[in-house]
Amino acid sequence: MESTFFSFCNRPNSTKCVSSGTRLAHARHVHQEVCSILLASYETLQARLQEYMKLLPSWQQLKLETTDCFQRFSNLSDLAKVSRQN
Repeated sequence: MESTFFSFCNRPNSTKCVSSGTRLAHARHVHQEVCSILLASYETLQARLQEYMKLLPSWQQLKLETTDCFQRFSNLSDLAKVSRQN
C-alpha cells in the first residue's frame, strides 16, 4: 500500500505517473480520512465507557473527562494548512 501512495514512477512513459505534488496531496487526503475514522471510533469508545460506568456502583465509578476529538483535529488541520502556506 505504501508503494501505491508514495513510490516514484519507474516508467517515464506510463500514464500512471503523477507529479509528487499530486501524490502528496492524495497522501494528505488519505491521512485525513484515516485520522477522522480513528477519532470517530475513539469518541464512540469514550461514550460507551461513560455508559458502562453508570452501571457500576457509585463507589467504583470513575470521573472521566471526554475530549472533543473532532474540534482538536479541526484545529490541527487548520494549523497545518497555515504552516504549509508559509
